[in-house]
Amino acid sequence: MAPEARAAEETAPQGLRITAPARALAEDNGLDLAELPLGPLVTRQMVAELVAQKSAANLPPVPESEKRLVIFGAGGHGRSLAALIQKMGGFDLLGFVDDGVPAGETMLGLPVLGGRDTLAKLTADGIRLAINGVGGIGNLNARLSVFDLLRQSGFQFPKVIHPTAFIEDSANLADGVQVFPLAYVGTEVTAGFGTIINTGAIVSHDCQLGKTVNLSPGATLAGGVTVGEGTLIGMRATVNLNVKIGPMPWWVTALRSKLMYRIGALSQLVRSGRLITKEFLLNRLICRPLIKKARNGKNNRYNLPVIQEILYR
Repeated sequence: MAPEARAAEETAPQGLRITAPARALAEDNGLDLAELPLGPLVTRQMVAELVAQKSAANLPPVPESEKRLVIFGAGGHGRSLAALIQKMGGFDLLGFVDDGVPAGETMLGLPVLGGRDTLAKLTADGIRLAINGVGGIGNLNARLSVFDLLRQSGFQFPKVIHPTAFIEDSANLADGVQVFPLAYVGTEVTAGFGTIINTGAIVSHDCQLGKTVNLSPGATLAGGVTVGEGTLIGMRATVNLNVKIGPMPWWVTALRSKLMYRIGALSQLVRSGRLITKEFLLNRLICRPLIKKARNGKNNRYNLPVIQEILYR
């Protein structure tokens, strides 16, 4: 367990597993820890979503007639979104919110309304729709923090789709999805919250995209590809059928590291001329580690006779 998770658990309600950043965010926003789920490790992102839900619940629903919209971020991605929205129509794009650009400057004929300090005034004026214009290339946390900030300020995230993109009727796009020119989204595709499907990207049938996935321009996914949350697929990358991409669980990473270490040791033996048999491989890669754990009382599933049977049968 990570030190931050262990430190937070020491004073958390019984059965609650929560990271230190998640607990700090909960306490800063007056969130009762008893409202958090027991069992899974509660992360900062989970707390941010719960805080946003509570903030939104205290605001009146967005009327269907409300089409005023702002873009947070006036950089390259934000300006591309402005051009997309202007081409798309249907929204009254008011301008940009950006901490690094002086208020009053114009981008693509649109004003910079101010920095994050202006968000409270915008929501007070009834403006509740926002687009995340921070692409987060090389720094996904920057993009996620903008979502957190906008949620906590009471904004909602409409999906935006360029008119030249083609979306099959059976595709399911979550809120906050951004689809750029000439992209294709196939049948039975699902795209999670905040996903970017950039210019000319192809998402074939039955693909599953997690939250905040970023498909760069020209990326091509064959049918049945699964892309994990927060994953970036680079420009012109091609992914074959039914491939799964995304962050690996910690235990897979640990197992792979151990196997690579043992395989490296075996390679040295091979180069030394040692005869490598099936039994030798089983012993070195599987049985010897299990025997060690069994002798130390750290393995309840296998005892020594069972391990020996595996080795010599």
